[in-house]
Amino acid sequence: MDNILSALSGSPVLIGIGVLLVILTVLTLALKLVKVALFLGLVLAAYVGWLHYSGREVPREVRQAEQRILQTSKEAGKALKDHADEAGSFVSDQARKLGDKLAPEPSADIRPQAVE
Repeated sequence: MDNILSALSGSPVLIGIGVLLVILTVLTLALKLVKVALFLGLVLAAYVGWLHYSGREVPREVRQAEQRILQTSKEAGKALKDHADEAGSFVSDQARKLGDKLAPEPSADIRPQAVE
């Protein structure tokens, strides 16, 4: 286990890959949660539609739940967008740093030659 950790901490490429995998996993889980929330919202909308179609009164608790769901979904959408932007800038910064470490330094004695 110590060998694996030392190998991971010593290689910036593996650290970058690990960071990307963690970010992709978090975003995947967040998107799945959003899909579940959308499905539950559709079920609630179908229930309210059925109540309206059948002429029954929509319970007060359902209206309150509807308002809470709308408010929470707006807040979650804003938070997800903010964190996605932050994650994207973090990944691009890390990739730029990694590229700077891995790219060979240009030597002063190499000059471009004219093509004849």
